[in-house]
Amino acid sequence: MRVLVDGWYMRRIFIESMLACGFDVIGQVRIDTRLYDEPPKRKKGQRGRPRK
Repeated sequence: MRVLVDGWYMRRIFIESMLACGFDVIGQVRIDTRLYDEPPKRKKGQRGRPRK
């Protein structure tokens, strides 16, 4: 089943709850949305932020 929503609903908590119920979510991307790659996995014993 697919859920078509307005951009106002495109928040993480809403999307995650719909996905948990087995729905696909289709909606307009909000203007304040930021997309980032996941950070690399931390190595065992690593301290602090990794170098850029």
